[in-house]
Amino acid sequence: MHPVRSFPAWRVGSSCLLLAICAVSNAEITYNVHPDLQSKTLLITMDVPVKGDSLSVQMPRWGPGGYDYGDYGKEVTGVMMMDTKGNTLAVDHPDFSTWTASSVAKGHVTVSYSVKAEYANDVLHYSGPSTYLYVVGRTQEPCKLTLDFPADWPIAIGLNNYKNAQNIFTAPTYDVLADNPVSAGHYYSGTYTVNGKMHYIALRGTPDDVNAIDKVKLHKVTNYISAMEANFFGGEPYDHYVWHITAFKRPDGGWGLEHLASTQIGLATGFGMNTDSVLAHELFHAWNVKRIRSRVLGPFDYTTLPKTGALWWLEGVTDYYADTLLRRYNWTDDPRYYFVIARNVSGVRGNPERLNISPYDSSYRVNEANGGRGNSNGLGVSYYNTGWLVGLCLDMEIRSKTDGRKSLDDVERNLFRKYGHDGQAGFAEDGIRKELVNVGGPSLGTMYDQIVMKPGELPVEEALTKVGLRLYQKDETYANIGFKTSFNMEAKGLNVNAPEAFTTLKGGDIIVGVNGTLFKDVQMGQAMGLMSPISSPEAGKVVHLTVQRAGVTDPMQIDVTAIAASRKTWVVDEDPSASMPTVALRKSWLTPPAGWMPPSQ
Repeated sequence: MHPVRSFPAWRVGSSCLLLAICAVSNAEITYNVHPDLQSKTLLITMDVPVKGDSLSVQMPRWGPGGYDYGDYGKEVTGVMMMDTKGNTLAVDHPDFSTWTASSVAKGHVTVSYSVKAEYANDVLHYSGPSTYLYVVGRTQEPCKLTLDFPADWPIAIGLNNYKNAQNIFTAPTYDVLADNPVSAGHYYSGTYTVNGKMHYIALRGTPDDVNAIDKVKLHKVTNYISAMEANFFGGEPYDHYVWHITAFKRPDGGWGLEHLASTQIGLATGFGMNTDSVLAHELFHAWNVKRIRSRVLGPFDYTTLPKTGALWWLEGVTDYYADTLLRRYNWTDDPRYYFVIARNVSGVRGNPERLNISPYDSSYRVNEANGGRGNSNGLGVSYYNTGWLVGLCLDMEIRSKTDGRKSLDDVERNLFRKYGHDGQAGFAEDGIRKELVNVGGPSLGTMYDQIVMKPGELPVEEALTKVGLRLYQKDETYANIGFKTSFNMEAKGLNVNAPEAFTTLKGGDIIVGVNGTLFKDVQMGQAMGLMSPISSPEAGKVVHLTVQRAGVTDPMQIDVTAIAASRKTWVVDEDPSASMPTVALRKSWLTPPAGWMPPSQ
């Protein structure tokens, strides 16, 4: 661990802070971010041209990509407003997200405030929606950002630089400003180029975790995925791209949050196949959700969760393509891909709510989940694995009907052409259906109405038969921890769901710590590692949980032990009796396009 250091040299002298902000531009809304490293606090100053006789600023209640309330305004402190003459304005604070000054004179208003930020191991990292206030009614105005950081700190950000300034950046709107997280300091830095565009790796974490990451593989897989997905779409939609990565101890997997020109990734030090899938998923979002999007997903209303029935497409079909392209472009092989199909079937068919809640409603009604707080997984059923299988079924239907001449690829690319470029609005709620019909004919509309708009069993067996595969069940043993979990961001813990009789946990309990470490005391990446004994249990191994329970004042210490159990699991393999046309269709589905060449390393 590196101690917090004192830096005498800063990129912009703090004594000239207001002068620097005003000098940048008189037209834009400007932001200056100055870190207090000792307190892990960001001191933020905005300069806002006055338009009217009052000014209101707000902090988002949620951040794009996560469909749950974070209520970030609760973490804002010390809000002050000052007019052009230096007079301090009276500020009303009607709710935890809003601050208002009335009777504002012409000119500019300076808004200053503080928020907490992640600072550890000599690296600062923060996200936009939990950091930047916005001016109410003016989120579509241009912004400039000055990062008042130590002079020897490199900065990783998806925004473009202002002229030649290394620490000043421009954004056409607040939406774009907020959608660009920042990493700065002494992180592990790497670069590579695809189609002439720079891609940056900013890796942080404890020294042990960062050292445990295979850097050669990290460069190879990110480069490969970038080239693969650019090839699929015919080019990148960004000027440059940043992988903001935090390492955590775990054999496989990870988490991610997508952005326009970057992503925030939690990367398992074991760097297994599931980790590769997470990377491919998040980069694919640069097209599918950040640009191919529902109309409510930009410009944003940050006061309430958006309502769109398309999250099964924006998240689930993104997942489908992440895994499918990894196979199609030969990063993975057939057995791995068949396992992934079966795993998604297991997840969907193991949830009886699939017979009650449609993929559309799981998306559209996500704000009803978690007591109206929302979540990032769907209402009742997951729009990730459900959308994965819906994408598979639609893809196989189009390929079969057109003898392989067309596919879901055409739908995806057409959506990008119609909706994915600057100035284009997102698609309407029936936009995906219309494009499916456009590519596959009227019967695809009927299929959409049946498997997207209605609950029920998805025709996966039928879909796989079209490409010479079969789906069946077999017995397997596994370690059963006795409950399911979902994130509770407000409580900084995990909700306990559907506890079984052999555990002493109760529904409604919140797990706030594992094996003596509290979630609130670690960063997000390390929190994922902390979850490993729950998410990947070992039979017979005791796990010590710290639990908050309704009606009990102090946290409880509860031990749980996974037990060996048996269950039916799903298997996908090749049908030895499959016809030659179906096998040919499978090969065309999982074969890279002509002329594809993997990137040189």
